[in-house]
Amino acid sequence: DWSSDVCSSDLTREKLDILRKADAVFCNLEGNVRRQDEGTPGITVGTYMTTPPELLEDLKDLNFNIVCTANNHAFDYGEGGILATMRHLDNAGIARAGSGAVLRSSSATRPKSSSVARRR
Repeated sequence: DWSSDVCSSDLTREKLDILRKADAVFCNLEGNVRRQDEGTPGITVGTYMTTPPELLEDLKDLNFNIVCTANNHAFDYGEGGILATMRHLDNAGIARAGSGAVLRSSSATRPKSSSVARRR
């Protein structure tokens, strides 16, 4: 558990406890989840935001179970990057909102609900 090494203050431990006890924890995924061969950098000025899929385990360890993929870095690595992001999130079991492969059939445009089992 990496958090025991990083969290030296009681306040930080309290925040981690809140996250881990919550039924649903949501965040904005500011970038792509991809391997080096997935996606092509777009033509943009600024920083390309990306992370390897293995780091999704850290999000899960903190109890993040849904992320938003609709943001200004979503297409930093083009269509291939966002498709890789969706695939890696699905494989990790992290729900996503805000993007889809085809707008008309995309889950990004349809409401969705799910039950969250309480783990207490």
